[in-house]
Amino acid sequence: MVRCLFLAYCLCGASASLAEVFPTIAWREIPTASPGAAWTTVAFDSVTGGLALGGPDGVWVWERTLNRGFTHRLGPRGVRDLIFISARRTPTGELWAATEQGLYQSVGGAWLGPLLFSPGAARRTVSRLLAAEGRIALATDRGVFLSDAPSADELGGSEFRWRALPPPVPRGQVQGLALGQSPAGERGALECWALIQGELWRVVLSGTGDMRKTRVERRALPNAPRGDWPVDLALGLPGADVAILYPTVIAGLNMGTGPEISGTWRVWHPVLPPGARALRVHSALGRVWLATDRGLLEAPTLAGPWRRTGSPVGFQSIHSLAGSGQELFVVGSKKLWSIEKSFGQGAVETEGQDRSDPTVVEVQRVALEILDRSLGQPARRLHRVRARGWWPEVSVRAAHDGDEFRDFRYDQTYTYGDTRHLYDWGRDHASGYAVSLALTWDLRDTVFDPEEIGVSRESRAVVALRNDVLDEITQLYFDRLRTLAAWNAYADKGDSEAVLLKLRAEELAAGLDAWTDGWFSRHAAPGAP
Repeated sequence: MVRCLFLAYCLCGASASLAEVFPTIAWREIPTASPGAAWTTVAFDSVTGGLALGGPDGVWVWERTLNRGFTHRLGPRGVRDLIFISARRTPTGELWAATEQGLYQSVGGAWLGPLLFSPGAARRTVSRLLAAEGRIALATDRGVFLSDAPSADELGGSEFRWRALPPPVPRGQVQGLALGQSPAGERGALECWALIQGELWRVVLSGTGDMRKTRVERRALPNAPRGDWPVDLALGLPGADVAILYPTVIAGLNMGTGPEISGTWRVWHPVLPPGARALRVHSALGRVWLATDRGLLEAPTLAGPWRRTGSPVGFQSIHSLAGSGQELFVVGSKKLWSIEKSFGQGAVETEGQDRSDPTVVEVQRVALEILDRSLGQPARRLHRVRARGWWPEVSVRAAHDGDEFRDFRYDQTYTYGDTRHLYDWGRDHASGYAVSLALTWDLRDTVFDPEEIGVSRESRAVVALRNDVLDEITQLYFDRLRTLAAWNAYADKGDSEAVLLKLRAEELAAGLDAWTDGWFSRHAAPGAP
């Protein structure tokens, strides 16, 4: 319980300090032509406004300039990544898809592929696509392939010339890939960073496209948690020139362009939701976004402080992000969200919570008291088991016995011609009663009682249940605050969106009432949803 209360305190403090710098984000769900599809990636074209979704069943494209909504483009299956590349001859841009069957390109709605980027590699799995300065980088199961710098008219997939990164970069499974301007300040230089088979490689590319003039360096990896493999790699994020994302930590490297020591890794431990694992890191809207399987987090820099973004995105499993400028799109839990608007400059507590509302700690305390009354105190049960060795085993015995003796004698006498018969008999009876009381102590139980194992197992289950309750209440509580903050931002409370937000706040308050047996509503601010 102490751990969960401390986690809630950290989340509260981080949310308040971050809200002083950034306004809260409101999200809206974008309806699609195929609700419930398992999308894994999203791509956004800031030039044309094009939006694309990819997943196991193919690609959906929304060209907002044509106002046609999402259309399903039959073509590649098992899509891993998508990217738009602007072309002079295609006003809507070219869409590229990294799939399990290879590399595909869509021009004017027609798919080309799988494209041959290496001899015999047309059907090779491509897991990541990146583009910068007219070049495209591919992450495959056999290394990284990079396109030469084409002219403005040479953007067709068949016209690209692909080359693998030069030795000593290995040909193996790529775990992370980043492409962008040199973070070390080398003028006009383009760099490609790759995580291949547990090794980090930096390749500085020449402007002529000649791979023989590249500079290759192998960089030392940071000290990460044992057993964790990197899940993402990025350049130019606020707080670090190069960032490596692990499931539970973030490592940042500065190349000497700022006050940080050149070439020194720093490791940050963001406060993640309970049980969450990070999946992707992204920079947009002047913030750093951290996608996890338990929600989307945001922070001004990699160093934090981190907080959940607005509901419902802050509590959904997020797979991919895309955006630039003032737009951001998020895919997760078979849904697509985008930023609706920003509102409120203060902390979440001062926007959505009345001062007379109970605090999250008070709500948690009441919920735990109700839970303890229904389950009992584990510590009390353990104390009773340990004290059992001093209690004796009482045994009471009662006994009864009885004896009965009978004898019979016969005799005959003859006197002076007279015969006499003599009979003699006797009876003897005896009985007895006994009662005993015995007290027995087994002093071995005073040292260790085998039943303590069962009680300890039950206690761990109760503690886990208490932690789950604390996590659920914390999520409901702060989700309600964010919803109230969004509701208060509407001047017209009769607006349809404002009405939906009010209903959502009432739904969350009902959830808190369920955990506190109606205590929350009795102590909440009067008139609050």
